[in-house]
Order: sequence, then C-alpha cells, then structure tokens
Amino acid sequence: MNTDTVIERAWRDAVDEVRGERAVTLAVQSSNIKGPLRVAAVGKAAPSMLLGLLRAGVDVEQAIVVSKDDHSLEELEAFNQVRQLESAHPVPDQRSLKAGAELQSFVDSCKAEHHLLLLVSGGASSLAEHLHIGESLESLQEKTQALLSAGADIAEINSVRRKLSLIKGGGLCAHCPAQLDSWLLSDVEGDSADVIGSGIGALADKSRQRIVASNAIARSAAVKSLAESGQQVFCNEESLYGDVYDLAEQLSDRLISAAPGAYVFGGEPTVVLPDKPGEGGRNQALALALGTRLANRDVVGLVAGTDGTDGPTRAAGAWFGRGQPQPDAATAALDAANAGPYLRELGQDFITGPTGTNVMDLLIAIKS
Repeated sequence: MNTDTVIERAWRDAVDEVRGERAVTLAVQSSNIKGPLRVAAVGKAAPSMLLGLLRAGVDVEQAIVVSKDDHSLEELEAFNQVRQLESAHPVPDQRSLKAGAELQSFVDSCKAEHHLLLLVSGGASSLAEHLHIGESLESLQEKTQALLSAGADIAEINSVRRKLSLIKGGGLCAHCPAQLDSWLLSDVEGDSADVIGSGIGALADKSRQRIVASNAIARSAAVKSLAESGQQVFCNEESLYGDVYDLAEQLSDRLISAAPGAYVFGGEPTVVLPDKPGEGGRNQALALALGTRLANRDVVGLVAGTDGTDGPTRAAGAWFGRGQPQPDAATAALDAANAGPYLRELGQDFITGPTGTNVMDLLIAIKS
C-alpha cells in the first residue's frame, strides 16, 4: 500500500469513527434513553445524528433538523415526523433567522410530560439564530464576517454570537418544562457545551449533557488505522491552533527533524484574510504553506476538515509533499487567500463532500 493510500485511509477511518450516525448509535447503546422523544437537531452533522437515533430504534415522535445547504439526507424523508431545514454557513442569512424561530417554537411547544433531546454539532451558530430585540441580521453578518476575516478562532466568534442571541448560551431551553438531554458532537477545543454551537445545546443541568464525538476520538482512530498499515506513530496531538503560517513554520521544522514514521495532529487553525480573498480555506492555506517548506523532504501529508469543507469551497483540504510548488506562485496564491485554484492545478486538492460529522481538522503526515 503506497503512502498516499495509507494516509487517506487513516483520515477516512478517523471520520467514519466520529460520523454522526455512528456516534449517536453508540450513545444509545450505552445510555438508558427511551422514547417517545421530541428531537431538535442542529449543525452540519445533525441529519446524520438523527438518522443514527432513528436507526437505533428509538421512538421519535417529532423532530426538526437544521443543517447546511446540501447536507439534508434523503433517508430522513422516509420519516413523516421529521422536518428538515437548510440554512447558511459560515455567515448567517435570513434562513438562519427562520430556522432559529422554528427551533424556538418547537422547543416552546414541549410540555412537562415530554422528553426533548437536543442533537448539536458544529455549524449550529450560523445555521440557526433568534436575535435579541434591537439586533439586526445585517449587523450580525458584518460582525461575523469581520471576525472570520481577522482570523478569530471559534471560541471568540461564538462568544460574540452568544451576546446577540436569544437561543445561544443555554437560552433555547431555558424555560422548557420537558425532561431535557443534550448530545453534542464537538468541534471546539476543550469540548465545552457552552462553546459548541455557541451553547445552543447547553443545559442548566450539566449532567444531562454528553459529548458523543470529538477530535480526540477521530485522532485515535487515525492512529489505529496507521498502526494497522504498519506505520510507527510518533505523535497524536490536538495542537493545530493559531495562525496557519505560524503552524506551517513550526510543523515543517518539526517534521524535517523528526524520525521516519507517522504523525497525527488535530485542531482548527485560523487565517487572516485580505480585503478581497480568493478561493481557499485554512486547510488549503496550511497545506500549500507546508508544501513550499517541505519540498524534497520525504514527507507526505494531508490536512482536511472532518466535515468535508474548508472555508467557502468544495474541498475539505489538500495534500502537501506530493509535488514541488513554485515558490513565487505559491506565495502569490497564499497572499491572495487563493490557495484553492493553485492546489487544484497541482492535483493536490482533496474533495469528499459532506461527511456527516464535524470534529475540527485532521493533519496526517508520514515521513519516509
């Protein structure tokens, strides 16, 4: 098995381990949750999470699902009690407000005799919103775009969103009399329910909150896959935080001096955008920056978002170390935040489509 195949298989094995359907199925098996349930699911992995609940045989009497464009599942259409909505990400739009209002109405309809389960994954902050009186969609969009362009991390962005929202920070269920549970698929450092989806799944009773999938679980699956392929794994770290160009310098220096073997990193880096960014995302920028530093260094790697998207592009991320980028052209692409077309021309972009999960990013590298 060649190096590219080993790396891609490890990445896909990691994603499969934390796919929403699987994560929720395992959670059902290890819990005492029983139906009939009402379910409010929101996030990029929400449809997959709900499908896992239904396929596990849990009695769901009514469910609403809010996810990203093109993330709805045809399999859920067979369930008449399920309503699927699609909305905008990473910058909210009018549909986000409609979805937020419908979520709040759904929760408000629950009575004391009901059992409401929240299924929450990353992306929920943008996909559903219900603003405080006096706040406008235009202001929310401007603040969101400014934070994204400035390279703010998800915790900083969600902190701002919580202050503007009636349904974030535990607000969605604050006055719900039903029995409440919240199952969360984490896309944030520290796996805090107060940060995931800006706290849309946070509950006053913290004991009713449960993390069903995380970057740590994905990385462990990648390590297992690499070991089964005969690789010696030297690193399993959640350290992909900070600016992509600082990370490129740190990681390239580390890999150049490292022993031959496999290295696994997880997290979610940030990137500062120019006024008129081109086509690309943080993972494509990191891959191209690493590629220019690791040319002819016997290192091949892949960095990609576990949700199958990298910024507002079709790609999940990109390969590095497969070829030798031209330094001047690569620098120009990075300066313009336009790594996508350049990597596509090199045949190094990595496209998966929606994956049914969202536990930040994975970087897997092998040094020969």
